[in-house]
Amino acid sequence: MFFVIKKASNKKYYFVIKTEENEVIASSKTYYYKSSVLEIIESIKSDMDQKAIIVDTTFNWG
Repeated sequence: MFFVIKKASNKKYYFVIKTEENEVIASSKTYYYKSSVLEIIESIKSDMDQKAIIVDTTFNWG
């Protein structure tokens, strides 16, 4: 299971939870700040598998 952080067309952040088979099993509402998304993800992780991976598709490398 892993989390994918995305940016919606309205420029707000959200995340989806996917299985190892890349199937989306849940998605969040949108948030103004990426830090809010990360806080929610960490909260969810604390209640489940601590080894869950976070994939940030909003990171700008250049």
